[in-house]
Amino acid sequence: MPMRILNLRSVLLSMALLCVMLPPGAAQTSGAAQNPARQLNGVVIDEKGIGIEFVTIHIKESGYSSVSGPKGVFSLPIPSPISQMTLRFSSIGRKPLERIITSDQFADQITVHLVENSLTMDEIDINFRITTTENSSSSIVYDKEAIAQVRAFSLIDVLNTLPGRESVSPTILSPQTINLRGGDQGGAFNLNNTLGVAIVMDGIRLSNDANMQNRALSQFGMAGSILGGANSTNSSDVPFQGMDLRDIPVETIERIEVVQGVASAKYSEITDGAILIERQAGRTPYQFNININGGSTNYALSKGFALLENGGAINLGINYASSNADPRDKVKQYHRVSNSLMWTKSFGSAIRNTFSADFNLRRDHVHQDPDDDSRRMSYSRENRLRFSNRFRLTTASALARTISLNLNYSEGRQDNYAQWHLNQLPKGYTNKDTTGTYPGVVLGGRYLAFEQIVGNPITASADLHLSGNYRLGTLLVNLSYGANSSYSNNGGKGIIAESDRPRWVNNNMTNARPYDYESIPALINTGIYANNQIRANIGGYKLNSNLGLRYDIQNGYGTWQPRINNTLESASGWALSLGYGISTKSPTLAHRYPAPTYIDIPLLDLYANSNRHLFLVHTEKIINDNSHLKPSRSRQLEAGLSKQGKTVSSSLFAYAKWNTDGFNSAPILRSFYLPDYEAHDVDGQLSYRETGTHTLHLTTAGNTVLNSVRSDSYGLEWYLSTVQIEPIMTSFSLNHSVSHSYYFNDRERLRENTTGLTVDGIRATYFAYGPEESKQWAMMSKLTTTTHIPRIGFVILMNADVNWLRRTHRDRNAYMQGIAIYDENLRRIDAANLSAPDLIPQYTTSASYRDETRQPIIYGVINLSVTKEIRKNIRIGISAYNAFNLRPQHVTYSEVSQTETIINYNSAPTVTGGISIKF
Repeated sequence: MPMRILNLRSVLLSMALLCVMLPPGAAQTSGAAQNPARQLNGVVIDEKGIGIEFVTIHIKESGYSSVSGPKGVFSLPIPSPISQMTLRFSSIGRKPLERIITSDQFADQITVHLVENSLTMDEIDINFRITTTENSSSSIVYDKEAIAQVRAFSLIDVLNTLPGRESVSPTILSPQTINLRGGDQGGAFNLNNTLGVAIVMDGIRLSNDANMQNRALSQFGMAGSILGGANSTNSSDVPFQGMDLRDIPVETIERIEVVQGVASAKYSEITDGAILIERQAGRTPYQFNININGGSTNYALSKGFALLENGGAINLGINYASSNADPRDKVKQYHRVSNSLMWTKSFGSAIRNTFSADFNLRRDHVHQDPDDDSRRMSYSRENRLRFSNRFRLTTASALARTISLNLNYSEGRQDNYAQWHLNQLPKGYTNKDTTGTYPGVVLGGRYLAFEQIVGNPITASADLHLSGNYRLGTLLVNLSYGANSSYSNNGGKGIIAESDRPRWVNNNMTNARPYDYESIPALINTGIYANNQIRANIGGYKLNSNLGLRYDIQNGYGTWQPRINNTLESASGWALSLGYGISTKSPTLAHRYPAPTYIDIPLLDLYANSNRHLFLVHTEKIINDNSHLKPSRSRQLEAGLSKQGKTVSSSLFAYAKWNTDGFNSAPILRSFYLPDYEAHDVDGQLSYRETGTHTLHLTTAGNTVLNSVRSDSYGLEWYLSTVQIEPIMTSFSLNHSVSHSYYFNDRERLRENTTGLTVDGIRATYFAYGPEESKQWAMMSKLTTTTHIPRIGFVILMNADVNWLRRTHRDRNAYMQGIAIYDENLRRIDAANLSAPDLIPQYTTSASYRDETRQPIIYGVINLSVTKEIRKNIRIGISAYNAFNLRPQHVTYSEVSQTETIINYNSAPTVTGGISIKF
């Protein structure tokens, strides 16, 4: 296995971090950091004075977490040498509470009241909030109330309220992935960005690394092999990228934390951010939710049962969603079923175990239109079963106060199918899977073509996490460390191809063959990490410093990943933060093990009638070896300034992110020196024989995956929020984002010389053009007003998006101008060595090519949401996208093509009605 060679700077930085993270000596770490005899005892009760079990209690200073037992009783170790503790209490369906306990209360039994979430409370968290957590200095957190107000059909609807993301009408008809910090330039830029966003549910990363539902990459390239687009009606899967967020319902989610900045060293495979999801666990009433929007409906039922005789709690969730693109014809339909079961059990005060089982079913169909003579139809089907277990042990050891082991196993079956009745001229075709020269067959021009891919993705993971404390002089240092490993495999039938019904014939000298996924090796990635959190008072300022270090081995490459987050807070509410981190993302199975390349070079193509035809072809089979693929790499620098005031709070974050070694495909220039053949008649049948001469055949057929993509992202994010202004019972929040992104693919582009053009007397076989690069600027604002009338349990939300700027630029001269030629021997000659480099033709003569696209107007959209609560157990809500039907247009006219183009902004208004009932 190849190993990445570390440079001196990385080694020195890693050694320095390790020295800081190691405790200063065994004498200081044993027993002195935490005295097990010092315990804080208490009870958590509801409005009626009844104890609440399964309340999560987190000590901010030490990072320690526990859960209340029967009757709400809890006991927490008091870390030394602190004089006060900040405790956070959270429970399903109840308003989270933070409480500061001072040293004079340590000996007392404290009582904590947690009230049920209700719109009749004076203070509720309806919008996301910006906060510092142990995961990041700039986390965006959605609590249960903020999630409920969106009336979401899936997770993406909640995340579309993030800064910089444009509001859209709710839809689950097409795959939904997410970009965080980095712009939206499409193609390989977006594929790499979404791939680097980790979805972590209940502490376990959901992996898409075993997804291989794509056509042969060697034929179509990476982006072109994704099912969908102009060549197919089937667009329902997401290989090479992140999770499809349509598959994640939100009704059982209790909290979402979005990490866009520098993440804790605990997390791996996270070059572009993380979505951390916590689901509800504990006793809850029955809750039924329904959302309806046009042809889309979503039903959800959940319940948390407390088992008798201290048997723990079981949480059940059932979710069904369906959508029709047009309910009148029901040609395009989507169905989703999600079932979840979670059993939580405490064994005394030291052991807690949570077992989860999740089943997801997806049916994405494009039915055949009776009026369509091409008989086009497609479907994408997936069944997935996932088991996970989270074990947590509390000990008396200072350096291993808690030991957690998370295990996960997931297996699914994916089936993508598309058909199209072709009506075209007969074509020569071959389907042999060995290298050699042989006669092919001639296909009739009319048949029902199909393509089908069957996958059996299997993923598993194990994560061991330990945490404790030790003293560093007079400071208490929270230490967490551990190891993780992930496994990805696919045992499906793979690409299914039939010789008499191929969908794509002689596509750039390539044809599809069956490709069995069962023979593909597994991908195994491992990593270790350590993280220190130091809290100190320096001259009246509070310092919170997180120093972390990871070491991952991904596809055989080892990488050190230091991550640092520092926050300095003043007593007046000002805070300054600074973070820097390196992270990596491994290639997926689809990157690592694409189907073999079959280059089919026609040597004779003769067709006279049904009895006299000859298609002679030479096939070259090439096994793709992508062991060279390194993990993609990201470096991010983030600085923030915030002020928490009594009436107004504000935060400003600036970031710079440099991503390298991103994945993309590129054609390979190959040459084959083959014999020439001639046809002759033998007993009325065409036969062939060598002529004794040879011909050089050149082709770029066949693609391989390379670490060729680089992207840089820079931006500013400003947040402003107010408390509720009592005379109008309204609070305001504003966020403004400005971003600049740069994309660069370091592979030169090739174009075949089909005209026989010579340059300096040299017959060029291929022209070479510079790498593709582009720049994008974007600026957007979001204004939210929240009117809350607690006396009647009534909330009105108004969200307004303003799109100020979106501009994409490519250097026309650099993109169009040739930089080299290849001669008949594939010898590369740079343009600088040619006397007439201007003879190299431009890359394209298309009149539609533009080196710059600008958003021609400033436009916005306004969304409204109204929610009414009845007796704390019934909520009725209505949300309207584009409530005022703002649909600006811009008309452009091309003098070259003499055509008029109308650009429409915002889609038509849509209304989502929802009802939630607790019983």
